[in-house]
This record gives sequence, C-alpha cells and structure tokens, in this order.
Amino acid sequence: MHVFSVILVILGLIALVLSLIPLTAICRHDTGSRSGWRAMYALVLVFILGYLFYSQHLMFKDPSLIDFILAGIFAGGGVFVVLVSRMSLASLNQLEATALEYEKQALHDVLTGLPNRKSLMATLENTISASGRAEASFAVMVMDLNGFKAVNDALGHQAGDLALQVIAPRLNKQLRQSDTLCRLGGDEFAVILPQTGELESVLVARKILAATTEPMDVEGSKIILGISIGVAISPDHALDGNTLLRYADMAMYQAKHQNTGIEIYNKESDKSSIAKLSNEPEILQALKERKLVTSFQPVFTDDHFKGLEVSLSWYKENGVVIDARDFLKLIVDLGASWPLIEYVIDDAFSHFSHWKNKYNYDFDLRLNLFLGTIDKNEFCDFLVAKTLQYNLPTNCIIIEISEFMLSRQSIIGLMNSLKSKGFTIAVDDFGSSGAKLLLLKQAAVAEVKLDHSLLACSTSGKFDEDLIRSLLTYCERLQLSLIVQSVDDPLTLAKLKKLGVHHFQGDTLCPFISAADMTKWLNWYFESSSHL
Repeated sequence: MHVFSVILVILGLIALVLSLIPLTAICRHDTGSRSGWRAMYALVLVFILGYLFYSQHLMFKDPSLIDFILAGIFAGGGVFVVLVSRMSLASLNQLEATALEYEKQALHDVLTGLPNRKSLMATLENTISASGRAEASFAVMVMDLNGFKAVNDALGHQAGDLALQVIAPRLNKQLRQSDTLCRLGGDEFAVILPQTGELESVLVARKILAATTEPMDVEGSKIILGISIGVAISPDHALDGNTLLRYADMAMYQAKHQNTGIEIYNKESDKSSIAKLSNEPEILQALKERKLVTSFQPVFTDDHFKGLEVSLSWYKENGVVIDARDFLKLIVDLGASWPLIEYVIDDAFSHFSHWKNKYNYDFDLRLNLFLGTIDKNEFCDFLVAKTLQYNLPTNCIIIEISEFMLSRQSIIGLMNSLKSKGFTIAVDDFGSSGAKLLLLKQAAVAEVKLDHSLLACSTSGKFDEDLIRSLLTYCERLQLSLIVQSVDDPLTLAKLKKLGVHHFQGDTLCPFISAADMTKWLNWYFESSSHL
C-alpha cells in the first residue's frame, strides 16, 4: 500500500506538470479570459508543490487507508487538470480555425477562392496610400464575361459555376504577383494593377482578352466566352477607390455595348452612362403607363395595299420622341422584355382584329420583335395563344427577324416552330450585317426585306440596279418575296417598278402613323373605288 500510494501521487504530479504545456499555450491566446487562465496556471504550480510535499510525507510514513484514498484523489485530480487543459486548448484552436475560416469567407469568394469586393476595397485603399507616397500611377480594371448568361440558360447554373472556376485561374495567370484579382459577384471581376499606366494596363487587358476567349469544356460541352474590360487610371481619372471603380465600370459597359473588348474611361462614356441611368426609371414607368405608342405603316404589292408593319415610339413628357431602336436594348437590360412584348402584341392585335372585321379585307400584320433573352418556345406558345384570343388566323401574322440573328441556332429553331404553326417568316434589314444568301435557302423564310443601305435611294433615284436585279432573280428561284423598304421618293419607286419589284414600303407611299390616323387612312383607301 505504501508503494502504490507514492506511485499514485507521482502520477498525479506528472499529470500536473504535463498540464502546464497546454496551459502555457492557452495563456498565449488573445482571449478575454486570459487573466483567469493565468490564475489557473499559478494554482497548478501551487498544486505541484503540494503534491511534492505530500509525496515526501508518504515516503517517511507508513500510510494508512485514508492516505491511500487521498493518493488516489491526488492522481485523479492531476489527470483531470491535464485533460481539462488539453481539451480547452483544442477548443480554442478549433474556435480560432473557425474564426479564420469565417474571416477568409468574409474576404474571399467561396466559388473561385478569389478575394471578394470587401477585400478589393481594402487592397485598393492600401494601393492608393502606397502610390501616393511613391507618386506612382496604378490601374483598376472591371471585367464582365460575355455570353455567361447563355451558358446558365442552356446548361444550367452548375455549368456556369464550373465555367467561372475555369476562367478565374486563366485570368490570374495573366497577372503579376503584385496584382490583385477579385470576383465582384456573378460574372464580374476586378483587377488592381500597382505601378501601372494606361499603356501597360491595355497590354494586360489584351492578354486577358485572349486567354478568356480560348474554348473550354464544361460538362461535355465546348463553350467560348468573351469578356469586356473597362480601365481607370489613378491619379489621371480619380484619386479615391469608389470613383475609380465606378469609372472602370462605366468603361466596361462602354466596351460591352460597342463590342470593342477594352475601353479606357473617358468623360463622354460618363455622360452616356448618366443619361442611360436617368432613362431607366422613365422607360419602365412609360411602359407601365402605356406611354409607348404603336404606329403602323402600309406595305404594298404593286399599287394594292397588302399589309401593315407595327413600330413603337416613346413619347417623353418633354416632347422628345424616341424611336424603338434607341430604347429596346435598355428594356432588355432591365429585364422587361416580356412586358414590352405583351404590350405591343396586345395593342397591335387589338387594332388589327378590329380593322379586319370592319373592312373584311385580306391583309397581314408584320411584327418585328426584339426577343432579347426570353425563352423562344415560350414566345411561340404565347403568340399562338394571342391569335386565338383575338380570333386571328396565324397565316395573316408575319414575324420579321432581323438579319443579324439568322446565324443563331436558337433563332432558326424558333423560325421553324413558328412556320409549323402557320406563321409567315420574313428576314428584315437584309444586307445590313453581311448574312450569306445560303441562309435564306436553309431558313424557314417566305419574304426578304431589303435594308435601306443597299437601296441607297436619293432624290435622284440612283441605286445599284444590278444588285436589285440579282436579288430579284435569286428570290424568285427560292420562291421568296422581295420587299423594298424605305422608298422615300416617287422617282425611286418608279425605277423599282421598272426593274420588276412588286412589293414596297416607305414614306413616299405612307409613313408610320398612329392607330387613329391609320383608321382614317384605311377609311380613305377602302372608300376609294380605284383601290378595290
């Protein structure tokens, strides 16, 4: 019993000594209870002295049963202290690791691992301070991927996330170690380039542009993304971080809208962005209050009225009239494509149905719709439902598709779907974007509307007659109707008729006019026996 009692006390003593290791580490942690742990450390030292004295006491005394029990308690106390101290240290380490992870997540993007906007702003302020001391310039880039939404729509958001994870390392490889690449959110990134001027930043932007456009495999599909880059330089453009980011963002949108890839900030782009921003709430309010006005223009076959084309204008309160081409892109950017399409079709179909019933005459209605990013199948079903609602046969509705959209496979699919449901398809502005004639043969097209740039009509009536003859011959072989629009003077109209053109549209016949004025024009036309 004597030996066992001494061994138990010594085991407790060893445990206490071992507990000093985690306690020392705990005392070094920056916690609010550091003073309490230091007090415990001092108490453990006192306990160690007590254990030493008690072990000496047992060596020179024949221990009793009570001494043996106390020795066991001493041993258990020492083990308890070492266990508590080690578990406390483990908990503190875990808490610190969790805190560091939370801090990393707060400053980094989870998907790509890149610094986020919060981290960007901190780095930007440090760069401003360092550049100010060194009197050096630096560049800020804001970048937005082109075609990323199409990847999400076609392949799903998981594919979009994978694309971002591929793009991020590509961007980083084009930068120096001193540069900082951040993800601002979505498909938007930013870069800080210390000690960099305008020329150097453009060179970096070109490298990024080339790296981004390389093909990538995402879930079995090969995709190619583009990128638009805006650049702002400090101190040339601004001195504070928020202004630099805003200027770079404006330049990026300029690059995206002009399809230039890279743009350096300038004051003109600033004014354009401010003007656009002021128009945003106005255009949505105008759409909501039905201040976007439809207008109609007759289409003729020889001298006979054949149909109407619908157009749209925005009449602002200050008296300015804005053509649809100047605000359609803004509508799409604001995500209001569907409300606009519903409004135009409801308004146009309502007037068209009324006129057909009133005059009992076979003529068609032409819709040139900017579909934007809406679902093409959903649009086709919607259009069929509207013809049923207004009791209109589908074969009297002609959908005009702009030439530049013919190369898109989704548009070809939409054209085929519309044709299968009885709608007629026309290619608008043919010749404006260099589309191949072969596309007319492959697509479900019944009519071709010549772009006004090919007509090049003037008061002298001069235009390329050989070109018109060639197009007429080609369209006749494909059994397509060729419509010449923007016929704005009688001399041009006469020469086109002489060449064998039968279908016309333009101001010399009748300009675009409001629905009320079109009713008056139709009354005049059908009351004139010479037109019947």
